[in-house]
Amino acid sequence: MKDEKADGLLPQEAPEKRPGPRNAMQRFYEKFRRIPLKYIDIFIGACLVALAAVVVLGMLKERGIF
Repeated sequence: MKDEKADGLLPQEAPEKRPGPRNAMQRFYEKFRRIPLKYIDIFIGACLVALAAVVVLGMLKERGIF
């Protein structure tokens, strides 16, 4: 009879199963479960468009055009 610990081998533990989200995007969407994904994506897109508009307006104002 061989002892498993004598061989230097330890029994492998089963990997933990996480039922929750695994990355940042899934964690973000998990916080807003009740809101349809379509509306969240539209909101994120609108924020990006607004950010681009603010940057462009700032550039135009710096040049004295606006």
